[in-house]
Amino acid sequence: MVSREELYKTSTFVKTFFFWLIWGIVKYLPSPLGDFTRYGVLRVFVKKIKSWRIKEGVFVVFPENISIGCNAGINEYCHLDGYGGISIGDYCMIGHHTTLLTRDHQIDEISGPMRFGGMKVGDIVIEDDVYIGAKVFIGKGVRIGQGAVVGAGSVVTHDVKPFSVVFGNPARFVRYRRKK
Repeated sequence: MVSREELYKTSTFVKTFFFWLIWGIVKYLPSPLGDFTRYGVLRVFVKKIKSWRIKEGVFVVFPENISIGCNAGINEYCHLDGYGGISIGDYCMIGHHTTLLTRDHQIDEISGPMRFGGMKVGDIVIEDDVYIGAKVFIGKGVRIGQGAVVGAGSVVTHDVKPFSVVFGNPARFVRYRRKK
């Protein structure tokens, strides 16, 4: 659990201000020039980035905890909450309007309003060559194995095994991918 004091440090606000100021300018620039511009901005702020395929409208929070691998593609209007850490592997494809959320509210305490309670945090790891369809939600603490496929509209709250296909709300195993 992470306290509110840690979440709202002055240094965090300053870094966030400068990132959002610059990101707000480049966020909606059209492709392909916009992709390269967004890559340039993220290169300064994220932990690691090796792909310029960042489409318009991507919303990023806590970029310093995000790693993006080689030739990974993040499509339009994705939401990346890097508070708990996000690692996206090489050659991943992430469909538009996908949310990667690494934190949520601690709801068990009733001593005060939930709004002022702590946070539950967990990292998200997406291994190499993963295909995530459009409008997918991936929650904190999830690992998606290499070569996995997550169907459009799925809600992923548990780990996904390598080379498996999952979909639904909640995401359920359908089958394994195999060589022809």
